[in-house]
Amino acid sequence: MSTPSPGVYSFLSWARQGLGNFINEDDPASLSLRSSIDVTLQIHGDRINGGAPALETIARNVQLYGPADVIGIDPKAIVRSEPRDWITNFEPNYLPFIEFYEEDFPWRYTPARPSAEGKLVPWITLLVLEESEWDKVEDGKRNMLHRPLRYLKVTNPQGLPNVDDLWAWAHVHVNADLSVDRHDTAALAEKLDETLSANRDQAYSRLLCPRILKENTGYDAFLIPTFETGRLAGLGRNPTEAKSATQIAWGLEDRQEADTFPYYHRWYFRTAAAGDFEYLVRLLQRRTVDPRVGRREMDTQRPGDPLRAITELGGVLRLGGALRAPLRQLSEEDRGEYDKFEAWNQQASKPPAPPHPFQSQLASLINLGAEYGSKTVSETNAVSGLNQTVVEDQDPLIVPPFYGRCYSGTPRLLPASADPSKKRWLHELNLDPRHRVTAGFGTSVVQKDQEKYMEAAWQQAGSVLDANQRIRNAQMAKFASNVWHSRVLVRILNRSRERFLTILAPLHQRVVADGLTVRQQIRESTLPTAMLSKTMRQMLRPRGRVARLLGFDAEQSPANLLSRVNSGAVKAVNPKTVPSSLPTGAKLAAGLGATSKPEHWRKTLERFPWLSGISFVRVFIDGAISINKDIKRGKEEMEWVVRVLRGEVDSYPASSGFDLTDTGQVPPPGDSPDAVRFKESLRNIYEFDRAQRELKVVDRKPLQSLTAIASNIRHATNPERTIPRRVLKSIQIPDHIRRQLRESFGEVMVYPRIDQPMYEPLKEISTELFLPNINLIPNNSITLLETNRKFVESYMVGLNHEFARELLWREYPTDQRGSYFRQFWDVRGFLPAAGADPEATRESLYDIPKLHRWLMRVELGEHNNRSQAEGETLVLVIRGELLKKYPTAVIYAHRAEWDQTSDGKTKRKLKDFETDASAVKSPLYEAKVDPDIYFFGFDLTEAQASGTPDPGSGTGDPGWFFVIEERPGEPRFGLDLPKPNPRPTVDTWNDLSWSDVTNSFTPGAFLGLAERGVTITDAPDSTDPQHVEDTDYKWGATTPSGDAATTSAELAYILCQVPVLIAFHASDMLKQAR
Repeated sequence: MSTPSPGVYSFLSWARQGLGNFINEDDPASLSLRSSIDVTLQIHGDRINGGAPALETIARNVQLYGPADVIGIDPKAIVRSEPRDWITNFEPNYLPFIEFYEEDFPWRYTPARPSAEGKLVPWITLLVLEESEWDKVEDGKRNMLHRPLRYLKVTNPQGLPNVDDLWAWAHVHVNADLSVDRHDTAALAEKLDETLSANRDQAYSRLLCPRILKENTGYDAFLIPTFETGRLAGLGRNPTEAKSATQIAWGLEDRQEADTFPYYHRWYFRTAAAGDFEYLVRLLQRRTVDPRVGRREMDTQRPGDPLRAITELGGVLRLGGALRAPLRQLSEEDRGEYDKFEAWNQQASKPPAPPHPFQSQLASLINLGAEYGSKTVSETNAVSGLNQTVVEDQDPLIVPPFYGRCYSGTPRLLPASADPSKKRWLHELNLDPRHRVTAGFGTSVVQKDQEKYMEAAWQQAGSVLDANQRIRNAQMAKFASNVWHSRVLVRILNRSRERFLTILAPLHQRVVADGLTVRQQIRESTLPTAMLSKTMRQMLRPRGRVARLLGFDAEQSPANLLSRVNSGAVKAVNPKTVPSSLPTGAKLAAGLGATSKPEHWRKTLERFPWLSGISFVRVFIDGAISINKDIKRGKEEMEWVVRVLRGEVDSYPASSGFDLTDTGQVPPPGDSPDAVRFKESLRNIYEFDRAQRELKVVDRKPLQSLTAIASNIRHATNPERTIPRRVLKSIQIPDHIRRQLRESFGEVMVYPRIDQPMYEPLKEISTELFLPNINLIPNNSITLLETNRKFVESYMVGLNHEFARELLWREYPTDQRGSYFRQFWDVRGFLPAAGADPEATRESLYDIPKLHRWLMRVELGEHNNRSQAEGETLVLVIRGELLKKYPTAVIYAHRAEWDQTSDGKTKRKLKDFETDASAVKSPLYEAKVDPDIYFFGFDLTEAQASGTPDPGSGTGDPGWFFVIEERPGEPRFGLDLPKPNPRPTVDTWNDLSWSDVTNSFTPGAFLGLAERGVTITDAPDSTDPQHVEDTDYKWGATTPSGDAATTSAELAYILCQVPVLIAFHASDMLKQAR
């Protein structure tokens, strides 16, 4: 037994923050209501008239909040309760508790300071009562006026905890290693502050209830005030009625409503029968499985007409199951009997040449189904080789199913192939009664749940019927289009590629070749696009007016005009010249060549004639030229003034944009808004001109091959490509089916994939079908079985065969060759590697390959899709209450290694998997048979798991352990179930039991601290760090005054239940036959 820790925990007896650390009353019992602290305030002031500063000290006594001030708790302050509300199977040897997010919460309002021993009573207490120990009628049903909290009435005072030990059941939990001397309070506080600064979630507080719980009993847990002041405040009474601030809320009966308590929080739970994980795992006994498990007798003396009985072995064969006892562990007698029944068809006193007569008759009977299709009924029956009744019968017989026929493509069974030495799975499956019966189990399962499976099949197929109708319509369209394409377009192409290109010119923009559309290739060539236009085609029609005027001949005809233009033999007409009478940009620039205009603007217009069309450029030119006339304008302005003075003002026309400015007005610095916009426009014009000059002239070249372009267009317009592509985009079908249709455009032949573990419906019919003699596996046992691949494969073929027939009957679009069921075991618990492809992982976990890929010359049982091991693999079987109560336990195989002991011997131990990841194997699959039998399959054979005995030098194969580990999670607190005799010492605190610490184990009582003293067994030479740490603590140690010296942190360390791990070596469950 091993108990690995899931992490590092640290426990502190108490924690406080803020002003609570300054409480220093020596006698808290003298306080009437609240604790207080002395506060001193120093005032420093500067005098108005100078001089020395004024100093004054003010001392005050400040009262702190206490239990009397709390009438409720925010539910968010509570992070967890154990057990959770309405849990009905809590282990009675564990302690209930409640956790708070803030690490100082249980002591925040305690009106006292810690004792010299580091003990501090929390201001709240966890009270756990049986349903009969408190008055349900009083649970808040009375008048709530002036009662701030809900309350209860305790009817059994024995359900209240011991007031002297209240300090012991609260502590701080830190998810980190504080790594300091636990007696150094200052260092602990500093380390805690450092941890919380990094992560506030690393620490929280916990409150335990130390009551011994009864089995199968309901309990209510209440969070109540510890002190009388808190009880009175919660009941709406005056807290000053308490004798002191630290008076406990129970224990004294001379008070009003002494048995009534308010509560801040409540939840309900129920205990189960005795037995925690450690107790139940210790009950498991290593067993060698009974050799009868996995087989049962089957009577074959009456197979039914027209088949003869099997007389060998008393007419009894042995039918297998999905698992069986490992063959290597069978005794010589059991193994000989097993081999005899395996070779049942060779057990006659004078064995006939194979096949066995029964198998020959069975093959002939099965083959009748195929013979009826090629011969008349009377002819087929006459040569069937069966009894006289069949030979003379004129009606067809209903023949047994031919399992696997569609997958193998074999229409008939060949009796000679039943020879065991030829090892053909198809004949072995159909002609061996054991395997035919197993395949019949699969048929029964499908017939029983056919509606459920068909519903799943239709859901996976999507709109497959509608898709098939659209595909049929598309096939007809493809056929008609093929006729048009081959008789029209192809003929045109064969006669004239130029005419073909011209007629299909509208499609050029949709045909891509060499990364460009045909239209773009033509645009970049010397062939003008106008040559392929409708107008050009009409102009060059043979009987058209243009064609007659141009006088085409045989060498220069419209039919080869495209080729001649493309090659340069024919060029397009020259560009039109501008008549001399029309103005041009050059003429406009010449017109601006007067001496009054700047020469550089005339040259600019000659260079950029298009500038003359921009209005603001003309304005700019005119404005620039007018600058040269400033002197002349001044003279004209003087003449204008004279005219104004002469009275000509009234004759001036109206001016809506008239603006009067001062003659001496100075313009603002910088550009005006119009100037800014004007300059920006000039820059844009410049950038446009520069970019235009940098553009390279495309050197147009002839098209490489008009024939190749025409061929691309022909290929792109082929209905064999265009119609399937369009239809497949518009139908909704699964992707794995769509990929198949890309290869052959036909009706959708789909098959559903049903990944349900198919052992489940088999065991629902009967667990004896799944595993014969399963009742021989004893309770509270752990053992090993091995797989029976022949059974699994026969059963899976039967499932698929019958479901294919059902799909055909339901008109499901399938070819009856799909592998619908490939999952026998449950693989939902398998954890794939990070980043693994989901589809590849799914395929690798199937139990069988696809049936149509099974090789004919392979024996039944050799089609293992998953395991890498050679031969049958092991399955761990656990029967008992352990996994029924703890279904999340971790099960795995762990590689063993040899360990040298001090006496020179070797023993097996678990290999360190941190240095070798391959040392651990998780189960590949699981199964369960209600109520308490669990199966876990591993990729290990019997030889690999058991290993070889060590010769003494540690060179043998150590084999493998099978490990059961309690799943690590949140910490739990408690003690082991009582032992027959109390012990003064224990090897580790994990083994401490209730009987070790109590004089009388009485369910319903409370755990006492000083009833018994327990220490760790002395082992001076031990180097185990766990043992060294355990020796630092003692249970029940007392001070000279008789008080318990143990702190609440030490109690938390002792009571914490770490996850349990137990390992069983395979060799202990696979005893070799002697």
